[in-house]
Amino acid sequence: MIAMVKPRKYLRFIDPTPGYKGQSSLSFWTLICPKFSLMQYFFLTEGWHIGRVWEPGGPWDILSWRRPPKIQRTNIAMENQGERLWLYQVDDPILMLEVTPDPTKVKTENIGQVMIKRLISPEEAIAQLNQANTLYKDPTPSH
Repeated sequence: MIAMVKPRKYLRFIDPTPGYKGQSSLSFWTLICPKFSLMQYFFLTEGWHIGRVWEPGGPWDILSWRRPPKIQRTNIAMENQGERLWLYQVDDPILMLEVTPDPTKVKTENIGQVMIKRLISPEEAIAQLNQANTLYKDPTPSH
């Protein structure tokens, strides 16, 4: 008698692009599963605008990513030293942002641009909001 052994099918994780654009395999899966994406946050003073954006490979390249960077202002702000700071949400591959003041809204003669290099986790954003004395909610957040 010959025993027939049924072949087993194993699901193995093989990352077809390890280190894609200098990212981990987790970031690879955020490209194909957008609901799985991790988010980072930062606070930006009202009247400032986002300029250039950097990813691990250098400046954000719309052609290689096939999309612009995901940057969204939430509807939550806090007050810090008399300034209103809006909470922004960005996707995981973003490393750094260039921000500039709007000369019509912000009176800063000495500052031309600022680089935001430290993005914070959701837990750190919640901690900052909990420490704020005044919170604001905008019913219509801008995109």
